[in-house]
Amino acid sequence: MITLGVCKRCKYAWKPRGEKPKICPNCKSRYWNIKKKKLVCSSCGHKWIQKGKKKPKCCPNCCSGNWENNEVSDLKKMTKRIESFTKTGEWLD
Repeated sequence: MITLGVCKRCKYAWKPRGEKPKICPNCKSRYWNIKKKKLVCSSCGHKWIQKGKKKPKCCPNCCSGNWENNEVSDLKKMTKRIESFTKTGEWLD
């Protein structure tokens, strides 16, 4: 039985020469066997794909160290709802 290597980054499939390939021959990613993690900053809303295995210390867009903090995101949503209510008299859903 032939075992194919399938890159979880670019979806390329190939027949590996060895037991455990070091990189994907298509996209050259060293993390070909690790699924992409999509991250979102709770401060500015910036979306990006995690590179490597370690979590980033800050958002690449706004440099916020609290990019994982859902409380910041919830506070911003509540602020928008209150601002909308004061302008229109109706609550946002």
